[in-house]
Amino acid sequence: MKRYFVRPGEVYLKSNSPVDPSSVRCTKVGVALIGNKGSRIVLIALLVWSADVSRANADLLWFTSVVRQGQGMTVGEVMARGKVIVRFRTTKGAAVGSRAQIVAERLHQQALQGVSADDIRVARVGSPVQVTAGNNLLVAPDTETARLSGSSVANLAAEWAQRIAAAFTSPYLAVDGDGHLRVPVGESRAIRYGGQFGETITVESEAPEVAGVSVDEANKTFIVAGKGSGEAPVKVAAGSAGGQFEVICRPWAGQIKAFVQGEITGDNIPVQTKREAAVNAILSGMTVASGATARLAELTGSDRLWQGRVVLEGEGYFRKEQEVVVHHKRVAAPDTQPLGVLVSNKPEKVTGPGVLLRQRVPAGHSRRLLWHHVNLSDSHLTFALRLINNNEMPVRVHVRGDSAGPGRSEMYIGHVAMLRYWQTLQDSVGYVVAIPAGAVWNIYQQTTRPSQLVSGVAQLTNLGTVALLVEVTAEPTPADLPMSRLQASADTPLPLSDYEYEAHRQVSIAHSIGGSWDFVHIGKHREADQLPGDYGVMYNIDIEVHNPFDAPRRFEIRIIAAGGAVRGLFQIGGQLVDTKVLRPHQEKLLYQGRVPAQGTVKIPIKTIPQSGSNYPVTLVVGSRRQ
Repeated sequence: MKRYFVRPGEVYLKSNSPVDPSSVRCTKVGVALIGNKGSRIVLIALLVWSADVSRANADLLWFTSVVRQGQGMTVGEVMARGKVIVRFRTTKGAAVGSRAQIVAERLHQQALQGVSADDIRVARVGSPVQVTAGNNLLVAPDTETARLSGSSVANLAAEWAQRIAAAFTSPYLAVDGDGHLRVPVGESRAIRYGGQFGETITVESEAPEVAGVSVDEANKTFIVAGKGSGEAPVKVAAGSAGGQFEVICRPWAGQIKAFVQGEITGDNIPVQTKREAAVNAILSGMTVASGATARLAELTGSDRLWQGRVVLEGEGYFRKEQEVVVHHKRVAAPDTQPLGVLVSNKPEKVTGPGVLLRQRVPAGHSRRLLWHHVNLSDSHLTFALRLINNNEMPVRVHVRGDSAGPGRSEMYIGHVAMLRYWQTLQDSVGYVVAIPAGAVWNIYQQTTRPSQLVSGVAQLTNLGTVALLVEVTAEPTPADLPMSRLQASADTPLPLSDYEYEAHRQVSIAHSIGGSWDFVHIGKHREADQLPGDYGVMYNIDIEVHNPFDAPRRFEIRIIAAGGAVRGLFQIGGQLVDTKVLRPHQEKLLYQGRVPAQGTVKIPIKTIPQSGSNYPVTLVVGSRRQ
């Protein structure tokens, strides 16, 4: 007797002498003799549907698809009850996987509608040969699959029809999905069922504390309610048809609002500020479960309209993903002046992670904050300015300012940070962020390599009714998003730093044309408990020049680098003046003006000693004959 070793689902054409069908046998698989073609016999190895049919029908009917690689081919398979019923083949990289998925979904929908094995047939619609269920297309074999299977399109269609019909042997019960239903805790889901059965259907949860289940026979659905975290096997039966599916219950990793409103202030608002406002508005509109993380997958926009995609996930939670639209509204900037300046510079050179500054921003108050640090560790460090809301209510904060770096040019980075801060002051640029209760919020974060430094100047105005904490920290890795949850208990007070100083110094000078020079010292070293250099302190300098003569006279204001190399910014009469880099003891003209005869002029000057420069500097007010 001639033996042919044929794998399930394979088709072989053998050139041989005529074969008596009764002599054809196969081990472990069924064999169908489709027909003789001259001296060739077509043998198709079929899956054994008749073996233990009662056991197979005891399972729910699912249709799945898989993709396999091998023997120079890509194979897409449709399976039911663990057996292949349709197999596509290609050597050209065609999308056989997606074809198998489509066919599996068609078969699944037919099962839910209760199609019977008698409804499955091979039909010729025009030239293509199709397998249908009534008038509904299920699958159409292609010539490449038929060729690689060693068959014809017509024979392959007949084989597939036989296997599909066997899958729909009555009685059977089908349930929508893939056998694993995800139900969030506190919510419910409806899942469809269908099939060929004549008995009353029953359903039972084996873990009712995790998932409750009931039957809605009118709509042919099971109603599954999530009650607690865990897995709950659900048994379904209708006479001899039945089986089980699994319900997985978890809480969501958080909640995300689809539409949120950002609040921006000022004129000539940079795109980066609008982007920061959009990010913070998105974060303010969501809640993150304890232990879960938030990730902003993408963010696009340009002016007042932004769109982002947020992902919340964590161990023991269902992943939450949501598209979020942000619309910016322009609001008035608060006119609250900072009463104190917080300086984070001790230590300036940071060798590892830690909290570098922690202070309080009282309700209704404003604080200016300056930070300037160098990474002297042997690895990356992320420096962050963050707010901590350890209250039981959200708190709104107006933010202005910016950071600079990372880099290695200390004077340049300090200058850029101060320049950006001045620009936000002049145009009232900023945004409002609502910090949820119990949240830690990174306003700025900058990741540095060893020997790199960062600098920044910000102004934070607490618009709420309770105090906030502000920190500057060094962390080993950056946060995916600015927001996280407060780890310390609100009942445990966090220790505060000492680095808070007066935010302003008022200086007045009256100079008379023809008289002695007058001097203003900025950032002069003071007592031990004072801030050396007055870094971050705003000097409000009012200079009044009187001309006692009967003819106009000119005067000038010069700057001397008294403490070493320095670069400064001075707002003079509303205009921002950059001194550029001054060498130690170098003198440079800062401003000159004209006083009419017997007249007086007033020149308001503002300046803030900036990081990376060497203070003090001295302003010299003098006059010269016109």
